Amino acid sequence: AELLGGDIEGSLIGDYGGGQSTIYSKQLHWRYVFDSTRVITSASIGNLYSNGLNQYDFRGIQISNEPVQLRRLFGGYSFSETVHPGWETELYMNGERIGYSRANALGSVHFNIPLIYGTSYLQLKSYGPSGQYHEYARRIQIPFTLIPKGEFDYTINAGKLTNSNSDLVQADAAYGFTGWLTDRIGIDYLQSPLINKPIPYNWLTMRIGAPYIISLKTAPSLLYEASLSAIYPSQASLDFTFDRYEANRLYNPSHR
Repeated sequence: AELLGGDIEGSLIGDYGGGQSTIYSKQLHWRYVFDSTRVITSASIGNLYSNGLNQYDFRGIQISNEPVQLRRLFGGYSFSETVHPGWETELYMNGERIGYSRANALGSVHFNIPLIYGTSYLQLKSYGPSGQYHEYARRIQIPFTLIPKGEFDYTINAGKLTNSNSDLVQADAAYGFTGWLTDRIGIDYLQSPLINKPIPYNWLTMRIGAPYIISLKTAPSLLYEASLSAIYPSQASLDFTFDRYEANRLYNPSHR
């Protein structure tokens, strides 16, 4: 619902039984959206979720300049392929035709296409003068942890944990250095007898070629994570993950 120029969202839950009744709110928060500036896009207050090393349910405030709606368009992509000279070529993305060209004397075709987040399936269909046909395929992954080149996002959270009333302060910032490299740095502070100090961390996301995504997350003396994923035109996929957690009852309660 709209309230004071912003929107309020959440739920009220109640029950009645044995002559007693209870009612309480869940994830009730108010958000104000700033339309005219990229310095800050939204401010929220109420029951929220943090977005640091661990996700916590807290009561407090959140300020961010991230887009209010999830990004759909990542940027442009230069698609090139070598086919037979003079062959007519059509380019399809996720089954929809988005381009047409005729190969030059060297057999090269070139397209500039928009890239969307998620996995895109590209098909290049080539037709020869005597009815010949050949098809090329490629899959491209764009995870939401990658942001467009030159973009800068930040989020700041501060408040009290819902379940323990402990202090929480969390902030992170991400920058798109190139179309294939995004780095996110952050710091977490959680009032806890297990670890009562700020925890810095770094999260690097890289796209290598069309199918490969590499992710590296480090929080010195606490955790180290690395992952490699790929999906190929044949639908075959590859996933590799390495985790190392240092002995800590807050971030590694299972002592793995």
